[in-house]
Amino acid sequence: MKETSQAETGVIRGGVGRSGQTTSYNVDLADLRAFISVAELGAFHEAAEQLNLSQSALTRRVQKLEEALDVALLQRTTRRVELTTV
Repeated sequence: MKETSQAETGVIRGGVGRSGQTTSYNVDLADLRAFISVAELGAFHEAAEQLNLSQSALTRRVQKLEEALDVALLQRTTRRVELTTV
């Protein structure tokens, strides 16, 4: 598995937290790519194949992103994956 370089880690700024202050999140760009792939393809299996990852590794990346942002990004069922409305 490829190691993440510093160039693949970024900071997202501009969100407004509950206190009304701007928030920052440390986010791995590979996690963002994983999320985008799942969102575009609508399936973890296809996204994992496209990214050359196992399904479990892809799932962990998306979960890590959701935890970092403190929001559920995807609505999962046994048959489909859809974006949540935030």
